[in-house]
Amino acid sequence: MYYVYENWQAGPHKTVIHVGSCGFCKDGKGKAGKYDPRHAAWLGPYETLEGARNAANAVVGAAVKNEHACTKRQKDVPKGPVQGLFNAESLGAIRRHLFQILDCAEGKAGRDTTPMKRVIRLRDEKKIPKNIANLMQTVLGFRNIAEYDDYVPTEKEAELITAAWELVLEWARLKGWN
Repeated sequence: MYYVYENWQAGPHKTVIHVGSCGFCKDGKGKAGKYDPRHAAWLGPYETLEGARNAANAVVGAAVKNEHACTKRQKDVPKGPVQGLFNAESLGAIRRHLFQILDCAEGKAGRDTTPMKRVIRLRDEKKIPKNIANLMQTVLGFRNIAEYDDYVPTEKEAELITAAWELVLEWARLKGWN
């Protein structure tokens, strides 16, 4: 299994792919067994390096994308980076970040309903502007069809998803989400 470590505090915003058994990764728990979710996140697990690369490529705003040395020791490593469009795994990584943004907007963690319904509720409570809620629903909608219908967004749809997600992140960071 592979994991993607994302850090937006120490140096430039970056992602680093690790093998789950790596001493730095420890199956997504980190070297010390914990990490500060205000500054970093572990994404995954992903069954293949390609899946982890797709997830890392989907992290909007990451200026640096690396693969830890532990990935080079794996036998199933294809040559060169895999450039793919969004898929269920990479959109799932974005969805996990969206949970954090919704938690920040609401002031508490909430998993008592679907993210789509939560976006609508927070929009109606005026905790999320309508335009941002619409962008969130766009991202979630593509994630849902990728997950449940094995749909792979087209290149134009991937551009739309990327632009929507960048605007959501811009709004979230203005509201204090890191």
